[in-house]
Amino acid sequence: MKTACVNDTVKIHYTCITNEGEKFSSRDTHHPISFTIGKGKMLKPLEDAMIGMKMNEKKTVKLPYEQAYGPWRKELVRIIDKSVIPDEIELSVGLELYFTLHDGREKAVKILEVKDKVIIVDENHYLAGKDLVFEMELIEIL
Repeated sequence: MKTACVNDTVKIHYTCITNEGEKFSSRDTHHPISFTIGKGKMLKPLEDAMIGMKMNEKKTVKLPYEQAYGPWRKELVRIIDKSVIPDEIELSVGLELYFTLHDGREKAVKILEVKDKVIIVDENHYLAGKDLVFEMELIEIL
């Protein structure tokens, strides 16, 4: 039976549980995710764990935050002048905004506080500072 190798495109179902009990799952959307092992679309420890897996095999991978999305960093909490935000956007605590960076990548920020002339946003990845447990099932090797 074929096993997953570097440069193979695979489809997996996964469930991710944070140390705070939050749960994310591809099964909730009924769509497995596809990626090519070794191309960096997934966290490297997850890609590495896929190597050698067989069809329908399941694996649990525990990642401390250092191996996942890193620590939550206070310096990524920033103040943004409201004047740079389009007027049609209703600003509220918890709202995620997306900015296009100079290199074309998108950056997500979450609003922590709305003041008269500024908003305070968190640029940390929403899983930063959280240990993660991934339960993965390899469902297809393309």
